Amino acid sequence: MTIKNKIKQLQAIDINRLVDAAIIDNKTEILDANREQMYDRGVVDVKRPAFKERYAASTIRQKRKKAHFPKTDFITLKWDGDFHDSLKLLVFDDKIVIQSDDLKWANWLEDRFNNALGLTEESLKTIRDKVKTSFLKILHDELR
Repeated sequence: MTIKNKIKQLQAIDINRLVDAAIIDNKTEILDANREQMYDRGVVDVKRPAFKERYAASTIRQKRKKAHFPKTDFITLKWDGDFHDSLKLLVFDDKIVIQSDDLKWANWLEDRFNNALGLTEESLKTIRDKVKTSFLKILHDELR
């Protein structure tokens, strides 16, 4: 292949499509990073990741008795796992969004914890490295 042909091949590549593909390749890792933030580190506000909200004493008692995930050190948004399991990644032209279709989210959690869905700067750094690796592999495959 001549240099001229290689340049044409490079110019024909839709970079946005490759970035979207790299993000989608890492969908599970992105959603798991959000879940880990909430459950393991108590991040229910990505704008204030160090702030930990606490359960009321009555909620702690109920959670210890009835929850599938009885952790009570801080709010985890994980009682039976349905909310965490319902997370979805939506890829738009200019952003990616983490959403939930769990009824608990729509009915009362979203109002109180609207900043829980998303990634902290720390999580973003890790995810960016993974997406970059995927992007480079996809680009390499595209140029073959």
